[in-house]
Amino acid sequence: MSDRILIVDDDENIRILLSRLLTLEGIEHVDIASSGLEAIDYLVTMRPSLILLDVTMPGMDGWLVCEIINNVKRWKSIPIVFQTALQGAENIKRAVELGAHSYLEKPYTRESVRLVLDAILNRNRVTDQSVGQDLQMILRDLGEAAEHTLNLMAGGHAKT
Repeated sequence: MSDRILIVDDDENIRILLSRLLTLEGIEHVDIASSGLEAIDYLVTMRPSLILLDVTMPGMDGWLVCEIINNVKRWKSIPIVFQTALQGAENIKRAVELGAHSYLEKPYTRESVRLVLDAILNRNRVTDQSVGQDLQMILRDLGEAAEHTLNLMAGGHAKT
């Protein structure tokens, strides 16, 4: 089964940019919601592998969308990554408390999107034939993702 990603953002330019970045990363199924309400409506019939969720949207913001998703039993296991212009440790802490799996600050790069995809979708699977090489790559990616998160929580900016 190939991964399906839902982008939730009220900004059309961001939706286009993220769609293109995901396509470059090999994601074949990218769905779009332009509001929190549209995202909830989408989840009634579809189950994405990952949700990339903006925070600041008119009507139902991303904080509320995340809270709703994490309080509905059949949606709770869907990973959520906030992708937002809001920066700082307080916002990251709030995202984690609401059940988000990661936090991607705008502007982001193809590499930062790749790191999130690799970590959450487990795209670097270890095989018996290449355990040493794959394990090194996974450990490096995990270290970079952890460093990025710690830098964000400390209020600094991680390397991109």
